[in-house]
Amino acid sequence: METRDLDYLLAVDEHGGIGKAAEALGMSQPALTKAIQRVEAQTGLALFQRTAHGVAPTQAGSLFLARARRIALEYEDALKEMRALRSGEQGVLSLGYSPTVPRRSFWAHVASC
Repeated sequence: METRDLDYLLAVDEHGGIGKAAEALGMSQPALTKAIQRVEAQTGLALFQRTAHGVAPTQAGSLFLARARRIALEYEDALKEMRALRSGEQGVLSLGYSPTVPRRSFWAHVASC
C-alpha cells in the first residue's frame, strides 16, 4: 500500500462516491475503483459498500479510515518537519555555559539572540 492509496480512500469517503472522488483527484473512475479493490484485497475486507447513491464505509472501512486520517496527518507533519530542517528553520541547537557565568545573564543573552 502506498500513501496515495490512503488519499484515494479518504477522498472517496469525503465525496461519498467513487465518480466524484475520481473527478476531484483528477483520475479515471476505473483507476480509482482498481485502487480501492487493491486495498480491500490487502485488508481482506470490504471497506465501502456500494449503493445506488454512492458509497458508504463499512464498519471495517470506518475503522480503517480513522487510522488512514491519522497516518495522513502524521505523514504531512513529517514532510513539514523535513522541509523546515532542509530550509534551516528547524534544527537542534546545543548550548553550554560556564558555571562562572551567572545563570540570569546567560538566559538574558540567549533571549536576545
